[in-house]
Amino acid sequence: WLLAGVPLACAAVLLAVMLNMAVTVSVFVAVLLATFYLSVTGGVAALLTHGARYGGVLLVVLVLPLQVPMLILGLLALTDGQLDPQSITPYVQLQLALVVF
Repeated sequence: WLLAGVPLACAAVLLAVMLNMAVTVSVFVAVLLATFYLSVTGGVAALLTHGARYGGVLLVVLVLPLQVPMLILGLLALTDGQLDPQSITPYVQLQLALVVF
């Protein structure tokens, strides 16, 4: 995650600045939490399906229900961050809850 997620989050913030989007610390934290969660769930699912006969199908069935809520919360955090930068804290808190549990 340190080699892929953190540089990706920094690049996302730089790209948002180039596109003249409102970038706050909460948006950066939301992107960091999302990349961490997606990396962890992908790694755990890859470990679980390593020796399986139909690993690709099993990987989709395991990973997709776990990653879609984080992607939705990240999208909501970014779109609400454009309208009102103070309103994205509930989405970041929900993302943190998904990371912790």
